[in-house]
Amino acid sequence: MITSLFSAVANIFGRQCFAQSEWTILAAITPFSVMLFALSYIGFTRDFSFDQFAEDSSDSSELLPEDAVAMEENDIERNINACIIMRKLYLTPNLKIGDVAKATGICRTYISKHINRTKGVSFSDYINSLRVEHAKVLLAQKAGNTKIVTIATLSGFSSEQSFYRNFHKFTGMKPIEWTKQHLACNADTMRS
Repeated sequence: MITSLFSAVANIFGRQCFAQSEWTILAAITPFSVMLFALSYIGFTRDFSFDQFAEDSSDSSELLPEDAVAMEENDIERNINACIIMRKLYLTPNLKIGDVAKATGICRTYISKHINRTKGVSFSDYINSLRVEHAKVLLAQKAGNTKIVTIATLSGFSSEQSFYRNFHKFTGMKPIEWTKQHLACNADTMRS
């Protein structure tokens, strides 16, 4: 929108306005270059690509949304849980909804809507909440002996920053704070 608006304004002023000196040409070209770079960068960092869309569209095992609606809710829940939880697919770094769609044979749109409706969160938040629960188990088992970056990796997070952000989002604490609280609770339980 900004690029289009800027183009319209530049077009109204006309070529003569910008052709007066080298500085006016540079002043006109620089914002366009920055905006085109920003558009390209945003497009480059998107998770979804045309190749991925074509691959998903050509996969005959994937159900259409109408077919998925016809399946019973329990079957869909069972398939999604079997794929994500039982097979621990959530531990896969950079897991995409398309990966789950291929593994379950259910359309990615229907998986997304189902998780939004039944869990009340987005697909990525659901996966990250499972990863945080896994990290809590690892923290409890290896309290203080394992580095946080190792626990983050073993829990499926692609970076330590992502791990810290999501851990705090779902627990309200930093991993170290949670571990200290967990150890204190266990010590109180053992004394009782």
